[in-house]
Amino acid sequence: MYNRNSNPILNNCTFLKNFGKDSGVGIFNYGSKAKLTNCTFNENSGSWGGGMYNIQYSYPVIINCMFIGNFAESYNGGGGMYNSKSNPTITNCKFTNNFANGGGRDGKHQLQLSHRY
Repeated sequence: MYNRNSNPILNNCTFLKNFGKDSGVGIFNYGSKAKLTNCTFNENSGSWGGGMYNIQYSYPVIINCMFIGNFAESYNGGGGMYNSKSNPTITNCKFTNNFANGGGRDGKHQLQLSHRY
């Protein structure tokens, strides 16, 4: 799902086994403020953010969501979620078994933190 300068609201949705050569094959937010509640990102695979990719001042609100088994091909990517110049609000979410190429299972590759520019 590609969101550019938009504010979608999603409830009880599943992003399952999506694959792409680009980033954010579950959700790609560019300057957007998506609100997601009770959503699941499971086994998605892309270059930087397998489950979700947030860039250019995106401020998603993510509540009660699960990120499970997502993969990012980039070494510095976030298997579950990648953030650059963005600040997600994450409440009561679970990140499990998300990977980035060469990165293992540590927190950095489950959820890549925002870069400050």
